[in-house]
Amino acid sequence: MLRLIRHQSTRIPPKSLIIKQNKRLNQKPTGNSNLIISSLRDVGSLFQATSHTQEDDDLEQLTNSTLLLERLNSGELESLLKKKFDFDESTGLLSTNEMVKSFPLLKEDELELLKKASDVENEKPWSSVPNFIKQAQFYLSFGSHGPRDGMSFTVSERPSDFTFLRRARSASDPRIPCRKLKKSEMVNLYAATPARQAFFDERTIDPISRLFVWSAVAVSIAVGWKEYQVRKSGESFATVVDKNPV
Repeated sequence: MLRLIRHQSTRIPPKSLIIKQNKRLNQKPTGNSNLIISSLRDVGSLFQATSHTQEDDDLEQLTNSTLLLERLNSGELESLLKKKFDFDESTGLLSTNEMVKSFPLLKEDELELLKKASDVENEKPWSSVPNFIKQAQFYLSFGSHGPRDGMSFTVSERPSDFTFLRRARSASDPRIPCRKLKKSEMVNLYAATPARQAFFDERTIDPISRLFVWSAVAVSIAVGWKEYQVRKSGESFATVVDKNPV
């Protein structure tokens, strides 16, 4: 039978975190006399439609994690493995051919569910992790998807973007100490194949975003310099007063 993945305890967002978020959302904005902080906030508002805080991000992540655990407990993963990867309950293995064919076609929520199952099982000893999870983990790392889209996936061969070309330790004599690999003995992960290089080239900052970034830097420098001049003038005035007491 298929080994069901279950997570016994599902976390709910802490009450204190929800209270803090509600308090922040209902709180009226207050004036800020600090020139640098107010200016940086104005610049930052150009890059975000809503005013998100770390508390909002934490609450969103926790809520999403709780939802994924509920989906795991409902048996959705088992249904996904049988439908997409031709899971064989007798062997506890996924079909490699079906995995290569279907994995790139997974929807975002299906891929997220599979990654969550992998994270849950990683908390256990390696010997206790089901083989189909190990298969999924290997394909998540070296399969033809995401940054590795267009790269060949062959079970019998080493991935073309494996970190090193030679061992740091001798395979024949373990007594020989490890040595630092030379640059020529390692793989440039950003340019392992033309497809990989093209993937990262397409994700460089576009001209409009670059303009906003440099504008923010320029404003920050200008405001910082003005604040420094104001502080310096105040110190000079205080020094003159000290030299001429009443």
